[in-house]
Formats: sequence, structure tokens, C-alpha cells
Amino acid sequence: GVQALLKSGTSLAGKRVALAGAGPLILPVAAALAMAGAHLVIVADRTAASHVLRFSASLLTRPADLWQGLRYRAAFLGTRYRWGTHVVSAAGDGRVREAIFASGSRRWTEAVDILGAAAGLVPNTELARFAGCEVRNGSVIVDEFQRTSRTGIWCAGEPTGVGGVDLALVEGEIAGLDAAACPVPSALARARNAGRAYARRLDAAFRISSPELPPPESIICRCEDVPLGALDPSWSLRQAKLYTRVGMGPCQGRVCGAALHALYGWAPDSVRTPLVPTPLASLASLLESSDATT
Repeated sequence: GVQALLKSGTSLAGKRVALAGAGPLILPVAAALAMAGAHLVIVADRTAASHVLRFSASLLTRPADLWQGLRYRAAFLGTRYRWGTHVVSAAGDGRVREAIFASGSRRWTEAVDILGAAAGLVPNTELARFAGCEVRNGSVIVDEFQRTSRTGIWCAGEPTGVGGVDLALVEGEIAGLDAAACPVPSALARARNAGRAYARRLDAAFRISSPELPPPESIICRCEDVPLGALDPSWSLRQAKLYTRVGMGPCQGRVCGAALHALYGWAPDSVRTPLVPTPLASLASLLESSDATT
């Protein structure tokens, strides 16, 4: 979200910004903020220091990635970067003014103008699920040629598991070659397997195994203003929708769905078109003929 603000031209120069979350994506975001002139108050990675160090050591076999991480860190070298630290809550009047952080038993407050918090990436599997492809543990299941469970459908990149652009490109090349009935070079298969092994190490190092429940008054579904306290963990997702309208708003669960799955294990029970929010003007244009005589 913070990166989107920057790319859209929002000026964050001089703004007090705090980042919190888990995973290596914190590094490029922090670097981009620093280069944009933001005042980084703290970068808090909830991952334990021992996990980060083990993962960093594994990058000795991937020197380009290690060097890239060091360059990102150098961009905000003067900012506190704390491992094993997470954001507890944020407060303000009309907008965020302060955030409370915790590390072990210690808690403290930071004055901020912007708080960016995230917990990793979630593969987008809506199109594959709509096509009837098998999805397991949040990712589309594919074989060694990127074939899905549906004949004639291949899948590559993020939906098969988040692993970075290099892995996505290799998977896409394998899928394209197989779809065209061309042989797949063994070098491509080895590159794909190495990329997947790296993705597994990445996930193991930065996975949040037991997320803490936020206070009952915390809004889980922003579209329908549903607080966490209105939900019963014993329900199914369908029951939660019927009783509270959670996930029934304009975004159709695209924002709260990942949180509900992480907190309660509620997986999406259906996929409907349009798969992404579509302006009415775009739908109306389909009814208009390009030929004025018809």
C-alpha cells in the first residue's frame, strides 16, 4: 500500500513513517521510502533474529539476492531495524498519530504520521478456482510441466506459490513450451526446482505460525464494518456471511478473506464473475457496437 502511494505520486517527504510486518519485502519498501525523503521512525520485523540469520546464511548460494538485500538495507542505514518486534495497535483522531510496538515483554509508543503493516503475500487463485483447477494450501496444484488438474490449463507464477519474478518467468517458459508441445530443456527444470526450494526456505523463515487475535472491536471487514467480536470461530465462512455479512461488501472478501483464513481457517467457498472489480462503464461499453450501422 505504501509503495502504491509512492508510485502514484504521493509525497511522503518529511512524514514520520513506521513499517511493521514479516518477510524480506520490508527491505525494498523501506528503501523506497528513504529515497523518497520519508523519515523512517522504525522498521519492525516480527521474525525472530535466529530465523533471519539462518535464511541470510542460505543466500550465500544466491549472491545476487544477498547483495540486493544489503543494498536495500544501506538505503535506510540510519533507521532502527528490529527483529522479533511487532506492532500491537495504532491510535489517533481522524488519522494515525501513534503506534505501540512490542518486543518480548517490552512495549513502547512511537509518534507516526503513517503506519505500514503487512504479513507477507497471498497467491491470487480466483481465476484457477473459477476454471475448476485444484487448489491446495492456498496455491494452484501443478505438475512438473505446470499442468493443472484440468486438461488444457497450465498455471505459472504467483498462483502456484509466491517465489519471486525469476521463478515465475521460468515457470512461464516451461508452461509455454509444454502447451506448444515442445520439449522442456533440463536446465529450465533445474532452475524451476531451485527456485521452488528457495521459495520454501523463504516461507519457512518468515511464516507467521500463530497470529495473535486483535481486540474484539477491531474491524475485520471494512466494507461491511464487521468487528472481530461479531464472529464465532465455530462458524463456517458461509455462516459468518449469513449472520454478519462479512466478506459480502464491494471487495467480495478480497481484503478480509486472507485475514479470515489466517485467523479461523475459513477458505473461500465460491468464485463469481467478474473476478476483479469492474467499472459499470466498462460493462456498458460491451453492449455498444463498434459499427454504428448495426
